[in-house]
This record gives sequence, structure tokens and C-alpha cells, in this order.
Amino acid sequence: MVTGSGRAVARGWSAVRSGRRAFKRWRRARPFPAAVLLVASAIMLLLPPYFTLRYRDLVISINTVGGASALVLGGLLIIGAVVLCVRPKYRVPVGIVAVLASLVALVTANFGGFLLGTIFGLLGSALCLAWTDQPTLLRQAAEKAPGRKRRLVRLFGRGKRRQDAALGQELPERESV
Repeated sequence: MVTGSGRAVARGWSAVRSGRRAFKRWRRARPFPAAVLLVASAIMLLLPPYFTLRYRDLVISINTVGGASALVLGGLLIIGAVVLCVRPKYRVPVGIVAVLASLVALVTANFGGFLLGTIFGLLGSALCLAWTDQPTLLRQAAEKAPGRKRRLVRLFGRGKRRQDAALGQELPERESV
């Protein structure tokens, strides 16, 4: 027996599930991992010059001229991440700027955020440049396949031979050497 409050809870969970699905669709339509890595790179660049560590009477602070360049480069990487999420078609210019900013940070901003900022920036820009919104062969085969075979293609399809086998098409014989 479902009471009134039980229905409300079920509707609430349904809304959460549909929201998660909508976010998943939105996330897959843009280079989201690249944007996350660019934000992590910016945080790594901005953290050392503007963070002061205090332990009792001991104060550790890195105050250098690199603070201004870290602010500019970190801001540039954050703006690039926002642009990637809002306008994915600008992924190539953003990726190029992110590569250059990450490499410049290595020299000017506390050794690139103690090397982590540069590494995250280079990985994020590589993902940004490699991302495409074109469907893969596996996704195309899954969309063409009917019902149960579509699930099999998604589950087992990791190459042209397996996709053809899952769709029930004949496989060409391999030449033995």
C-alpha cells in the first residue's frame, strides 16, 4: 500500500533520476573531462601564491612575482573551461590556448603549480583537442541494430569484427600467414 507521502518520495526520486539523465546527456555533448582538468590545473596554479599555511607560530607563505602570472594564467584556464562547457565548438582554440598557458606556467608560476598544474593543463588540453561530437562506429552500429542485438553491440562491440558478429553479418575469413 502506497501512501500519499510515499508517492511524493517516488516522484522526488523520479525527478532526481531524470535530472541525472539530463546532466549525463548534457555532459556527453561537450568535452566535460577536459574542462574539469583545466579547472584543476587553474586551482593548482592559483593555490601556491595565494595560500598561507599556519601551524601554531610557524607561517609558510610563498610570496613571489609569480603570483601575478599565476592569477592571469589560472584565470585564462578557468575561462577556457567555462567556454568548453558553454560552447564546445570552440574546443580547438581553447585547447591551443590551454597548451600554451600550461607551458608558460611551468616557467612563470611557481614551476607550474609544482608541476601538477602543468600536467593537468596539458592533459585537459589534449582531451579538449581530441574530443569530437561525431558518433563512433560502435554507437552507429548500436543505433542501427534492433532490440536485443543493440544491447549486445553496446556490451561486446569493441571492433569491426565483433560489431559485425553481434549484428549477425558474415565475417570475412582472415588470411593466415
